[in-house]
Amino acid sequence: MKQKTKDLPLRKAHTRLNSGKNPIPLSDIINIVIATISFLGICFSAWSVYQMKEDRKSAFKPDILINPYEKKISWNEDRLEEWVQTTSDENPIIENEDGTFSSSITIQSILKASFDALPIANIGVGSAKNISITWDPGNTKRLLNKLIEYDSDYSNFCTIGDNASVFSFYDHLVHVNNVTDSFYMYMLPANEKNSELSFSLPLPYSIIIHELIKQPDFSFDNNTISPSLFMNLSYEDILGNQYSDLIALKITRSLYSTSSNGSGYAILEIIPSYGKR
Repeated sequence: MKQKTKDLPLRKAHTRLNSGKNPIPLSDIINIVIATISFLGICFSAWSVYQMKEDRKSAFKPDILINPYEKKISWNEDRLEEWVQTTSDENPIIENEDGTFSSSITIQSILKASFDALPIANIGVGSAKNISITWDPGNTKRLLNKLIEYDSDYSNFCTIGDNASVFSFYDHLVHVNNVTDSFYMYMLPANEKNSELSFSLPLPYSIIIHELIKQPDFSFDNNTISPSLFMNLSYEDILGNQYSDLIALKITRSLYSTSSNGSGYAILEIIPSYGKR
């Protein structure tokens, strides 16, 4: 009996050692540790490569912005601006079968120097190339509808053809090409000579906007949405990385004054608003 009593604890200990799961071999533990370290090393290397690419991209990144625009607009007692008065009311305008218009009016050269040119600047650290400005096709009709809301007499103000439009100012008829997109080869980075330039607002937009600004009731507040032009600005850096911004150009005025004979002036303001950048 004494012998059996002495062996009992040893048997219990032996049972405990063998009752659990099989222990993991030391070699397997070493392999797991090595695999984990290797995986972490690969992740770190991938992150380092990504970070180097981002740093390199940042070192050449351009950043093009459109600056706010302001211009004084004046008109005579017939609510006509000076450039309209210089056009002839004797020039016939003929609509061709293909939807284009023919006219002897040389309005393009008249307006080129006197209409709206918006300033843009590259404030980034790198040069920009293949700069493209694309306009929303619905801009013209939205502006016209807004103008008609203020004055129904503008219902026949504009006739839009496939390639050109005709605007009627009493006896004056103005023929302009329809909206086209703009393209620029490059812009240098900030603080260099060619880091700024300007692009002309399409003539149909300018003509309608000027008429909007002349309206006595033209206004907007927190409960009114100001008329806007929508455009997309896209460009590349010298590495070929592409950037794009959806921009709304809000049309406002900061001053409006008229005299007893109907002549007057107003300050047109165009303020860019960017989507998520």
